[in-house]
Amino acid sequence: MQGMFKAFMNRAESGISTDEKRACELFTKDLGVAEDLEEFLVAANAITEFGSTSLSPLIERSISSRKNTRNIAEYRQRLHAYAASAKNLRRRILEFMSRKCFQFDRNEANTLFTRLVTSLAKKGYPVYTTNYDFALEEVAIANGIQINDNFSKKGQRSVWNSSIDFPLGNALTIVKLHGSVTWYVDGEGNIEKIGS
Repeated sequence: MQGMFKAFMNRAESGISTDEKRACELFTKDLGVAEDLEEFLVAANAITEFGSTSLSPLIERSISSRKNTRNIAEYRQRLHAYAASAKNLRRRILEFMSRKCFQFDRNEANTLFTRLVTSLAKKGYPVYTTNYDFALEEVAIANGIQINDNFSKKGQRSVWNSSIDFPLGNALTIVKLHGSVTWYVDGEGNIEKIGS
């Protein structure tokens, strides 16, 4: 995802603002985060959720033991600013990745992957992938191949099966280890797949 990082840092491709670029530089230079969008997401999650972890009170107690309430207030203020910046950066990265992953040549994907997808489906071999895109699913759909991806139909919706069931055989079984641009969390906390 380093190529995606460079694209994200390019204002013409991503529309990144000066403040967002500064936040990225803080991540790489001050925090030592690798120039990789997945690494940025992990770091952004850690910063965003830090205030609710057991480490935050530990650091506050360490500061308060010195009886300097100004440091605690400054710490909380900086933590809040970092968390807000990280949350915004995370949102922008996910938007950018989704946009990029939806942009692929479907005809080229069919040319490249039809034999592979057909063979995997016939033999019942599962595919474990860290890709966010849906090129393999697109090829399966275009060729009338069923997809086993742990989603179950509930009326018009496709909802994640919490019992984790990936049946093998006679379909493209695909396990997306990092999720997909076609998944989202609805208002009730259910993982739903769009475009199904």
